[in-house]
Amino acid sequence: MGRVDVALEEYKALRAETLAHIQAQTTIVSVALTATAAIAGFAFGAKAEDEQRLEILLALPLVLSGLGLAYMTRSAGILRVGNYIKEGLWPVLQRAGPDEGDAATPPLPSW
Repeated sequence: MGRVDVALEEYKALRAETLAHIQAQTTIVSVALTATAAIAGFAFGAKAEDEQRLEILLALPLVLSGLGLAYMTRSAGILRVGNYIKEGLWPVLQRAGPDEGDAATPPLPSW
């Protein structure tokens, strides 16, 4: 197995990791929407004389802040993987590409 094969396998693994981060972000957004709806439904579903139930809305900033931080952590992971592919993995593949004078094989495109 040559260097190019190893680099391509690493790229496939990094792509799978990026897709896992994106899937986790989607789940976080779903949880945030569900939590917001549940808390708001509980707070506004109260009778008019039960004003203390509106205080549960104060939990929304705490819940959504935690979920927002989790979302940003996943975004940072995606960014780190993308930067590694761009600055670390892609130059290895370009160096392993065909020579400039080889007309039979086109050069590797650049992202």
